[in-house]
Amino acid sequence: MDTYIGRRNTSRYQVVRQEGLELLVAPDLANHARSLVIHLGRFLFWRRLEAQVELPDGLAALERRSG
Repeated sequence: MDTYIGRRNTSRYQVVRQEGLELLVAPDLANHARSLVIHLGRFLFWRRLEAQVELPDGLAALERRSG
């Protein structure tokens, strides 16, 4: 998970738009994920970004970034 793409080539990423946000999802993740949940939390000037991915076999992964 990255919040800054800079000059990366994003042409292979799948674009998902929802509620005014644009998410770039890697092709492998888009092809194999059953579900992808993104949560952005904010308290005063702290921000927390969480991404939870569920795979077809039921396994789930969670990644958190604070900034």
